[in-house]
Amino acid sequence: MKINVKVQSGKLFINDTEIEFPVHRQKLEAIFGKPSRLYYNINWKCVWDHLGIYTDYGVWDKIYRIHFLQKPYPIEKENASRSFFEGTLSIDDKQITTEKVEQITWKKMVFRQFKYAETFEPFGFCFEFNYQYRKEIPADKYLIKTTEQPIVAFQDFKFKLLVIDELMYKQQILKPKFDLYEFAEWYKKRSIDIEEEGYEEIAEVTDFFERLPITTDQAAKVENLYQDAGNLIYGEIQRFWTGEDDQYDIINLADALQFPNLKKLTIFKAIEQEEKQQESINLLRENGIDVQFF
Repeated sequence: MKINVKVQSGKLFINDTEIEFPVHRQKLEAIFGKPSRLYYNINWKCVWDHLGIYTDYGVWDKIYRIHFLQKPYPIEKENASRSFFEGTLSIDDKQITTEKVEQITWKKMVFRQFKYAETFEPFGFCFEFNYQYRKEIPADKYLIKTTEQPIVAFQDFKFKLLVIDELMYKQQILKPKFDLYEFAEWYKKRSIDIEEEGYEEIAEVTDFFERLPITTDQAAKVENLYQDAGNLIYGEIQRFWTGEDDQYDIINLADALQFPNLKKLTIFKAIEQEEKQQESINLLRENGIDVQFF
């Protein structure tokens, strides 16, 4: 597969598909195909060995950097690709090979090359999000707005999170679309340090999701709920959740009966609460909802 990378007027294109950071891993897979390696070590590593391309990220819909390896890495690096990038790179119609190029910064993106030492020739390059970029956030963006419409009253907050994932990130009809880093910047009552606090739920974020209303009209649009450790909601409410504990197991499934068009529900199996959970499952199945376990 030939990969053509170009920047035109500050916009990045890979094989004619525009890439804007942060980018979803699925968008990269649509261009590069399935990765040859995908594993977790401090954060997720995603490698296309045959293309000389790799990246790492905390949450799969928020990839902030893409690496292209052109020559052997000067030191052993586990997550570097095992072959080299042989595609083309051009910036504003100028072809770039392995000659030294000064870092280039655009409004939302940075291009830089990798050098093991100043005297060495570049052995690769990357495009990454410009962390100095600041988008103006409307002052009322994350204020909870009241509604005159009837709203769903949830008994189990973990079930509500699953519904939010469906309506906010999949169907994109529940607004605002929550972004943890943007919320932390918007929030003024105190400084939220995501790198420090993101291993647990952040109280202000949990409070936002607890108070966020879901109307009965929105509930009627839910036909399928699928719980997976990769659901985007979990990376927003707890940035560094690994998916290896039972924190988001849903025990009380009675909330599902408030969704008149729900046909299928796939959830984590709560082993320690299996008897109580089974009672809810039986009730849902009696009401025509197909319940499966992930």
